Amino acid sequence: MDSYELLKTIHVLAIAAWFGGGLVQGLVGERARRRSREERRAILEESLWAGGRFYPAAAAVALVTGILMVVDHPTYGFADPWITIAMTGWLLASLNGGLLVGRAVKAAIADDAAFPRVLVFTRLDSLLLALIVADMVIKPGG
Repeated sequence: MDSYELLKTIHVLAIAAWFGGGLVQGLVGERARRRSREERRAILEESLWAGGRFYPAAAAVALVTGILMVVDHPTYGFADPWITIAMTGWLLASLNGGLLVGRAVKAAIADDAAFPRVLVFTRLDSLLLALIVADMVIKPGG
């Protein structure tokens, strides 16, 4: 296994963790909708903990390995459309997760009426990550 293959393996695992974790959080969020206020609050507090630790780490590993793969690969460059799309998607997903989801979860812990926003922003995050994965597989313009 050369350095590019190692980086690609780590990159795919990081994206799988980020995307898969987000899907699970979405399912847990749907289940939380049918729980009591106290149970929903406990679920949200756990989500806030994961959101502050797990997702930023997975996103950082995905970014760093992605950049290193572009630098390491003889024909890929940062101007390639699919790489630009992926990096833009990474930024949008990171901002959505770090700012919108996090704020929505904190608001929902304080006020149950804010809970639907958590579901909306969690779904948006999963959609953005799914589009990034599709971009990386299809490689438009690449």
